Amino acid sequence: MNNTKIAVVITDKRPAKEYYELKDGLLESLNLLKKNIDIEVFALTEQMNTMVTPRYLINFRNTLKALDFAINKRFEPDVVIAVGDPNFNYEKIFTDKYKKKILIHKGVNHLKKVENYFDHIIVETPKEESEYKNAVSASVVNTKLFRPKDGDKYFTVCYPQNISDEKKEFFEQVRVYGSISQYIDSTVKLPLNSSTILSTIMNQSKVVSLLENENSIEYSLSALACNTPVIVTNDIKATNLPAVLSSNVTTPEFINKTYDALNLRYNYFEEYIKPNFTPERYAKLLMELIWVERHQDEKDIILKEK
Repeated sequence: MNNTKIAVVITDKRPAKEYYELKDGLLESLNLLKKNIDIEVFALTEQMNTMVTPRYLINFRNTLKALDFAINKRFEPDVVIAVGDPNFNYEKIFTDKYKKKILIHKGVNHLKKVENYFDHIIVETPKEESEYKNAVSASVVNTKLFRPKDGDKYFTVCYPQNISDEKKEFFEQVRVYGSISQYIDSTVKLPLNSSTILSTIMNQSKVVSLLENENSIEYSLSALACNTPVIVTNDIKATNLPAVLSSNVTTPEFINKTYDALNLRYNYFEEYIKPNFTPERYAKLLMELIWVERHQDEKDIILKEK
C-alpha cells in the first residue's frame, strides 16, 4: 500500500531564512505524524530552494506557478493543508483531485466562501468557530523550545512585535523602562526573529506585551509556555485567550494592567499550555481531520484528553 501524501502549503510570503530561525508549533507537530505518511512543506519565499529536515522537505518557491508545479506535478498529494489568510486565491495552486483540503486559518479576516472550498477549517480561537460551518478551533506552540527555564529576569517587558504607525504614539506612552523590543528604541534592542532567542528572552522577561494582531496568538502562547504573563490591547485577536490580561487602548489603563501583570505568578505551562496547545495534540487533530469524518456537534471531542 502506498503511503498517504500530505502537502502543507504556507501561503504567507516570508524570507526563506525565517524557516531556519523560526521553529513554530505547526512544523514541530508535523514531526509527530505517523511514519506511513509522506509529508512535504511548500512555502512562498523570495527564492527557489529546498530545506531538508529529518522528517520532511521544505520547498521554497518564488511564484505561484512554481508552487503549483512543485505541489501538483512533482509531489501529487492526496491531502493538502493550506496555512494562510482566507483571501488568498487557493484555486490558483490547488486542484479538485485531492481526497481532502484543510485550511489552517490565519489572520483576522473571515471569508464565508472558503467553507465550501475546504473540507475543514482550523481557526485559532473558539470565538471564530461561528464564522464557518466546518470550523474547529485549535492553536499550537512548540513546547520543546518554549518552556519554563530557571534564571534571572533581566527585562521588565518584552515587546516582540513590529509596531504599526497607528500604534507608535501609544507604544511610546506605555513602554516600560527596562524593556526589550525588536522595533522602536527601548532600553535594549535585539532581533527577536529567532525562536531560540525569543524563547530565551521571554524566559528572561517579567511580562510580554502585545499591541498588534500580527502573530498575537503565537506570541501569547509562546510567552505563556515560558510561564511569562501576557498583556494585550483588547483590539487584537489574542484578547480572546482567557489566560492573557486585556486592556483598552488607553494609556492609564494599559499601564496599570501592565503593573498588574508584573505581579502575576502562575504555572501557565502545566495548567494551560500542556492540556491544550502542545504539538502532540495538534498532530492528533490533524490526523483525525484527515481520516475521520465528524458531525458538527462532535468537534469538541478531539480537543479533550482521553
